[in-house]
Amino acid sequence: MKLKSLLALAGAGLASSILCGAPASATEVTRQVTVSNIAAVGTVRPGGPSTQSLVRVYVNPAAWGSTNCRADAGDLSPDDWYLLPTLMMAWRDGKTISLAVESTLKIDTTDTVCRIVVVGVS
Repeated sequence: MKLKSLLALAGAGLASSILCGAPASATEVTRQVTVSNIAAVGTVRPGGPSTQSLVRVYVNPAAWGSTNCRADAGDLSPDDWYLLPTLMMAWRDGKTISLAVESTLKIDTTDTVCRIVVVGVS
C-alpha cells in the first residue's frame, strides 16, 4: 500500500477514535447537545476578568456524567480558537453536535463551567 493511502487510513482512524472512542481521560465527558446561545467575551472585561477572551456555549441542561461541570454551558478557550468555526457552522446548519468537556479544566475559576476540548458534528 502506498504511503499516502496509509496516512489517509491512519488519519481516518484517528479522527474516529477522537470523536467516537473512549475519552482521553477519566474526567473527559462527551454528550450530544442543543446549543441555545453563544457568548463571546472580549479581551477586556473589568466586570468579569476571569471570563476575558473566552467563548461560553450555552446548551440544553443535562449532567456531564458524574462531574461537577455546570449542566447548561461549556467554555471554549482562546487557545482553541479553531473549534469555534466548526461549532458555529454546525449550529447554523442544524447539525447534531457533540461536545466533550474536561472536568478538571475551568477557564472561569469563579464558576463550574468546564472547558470544551472536542467539538463533534454529525
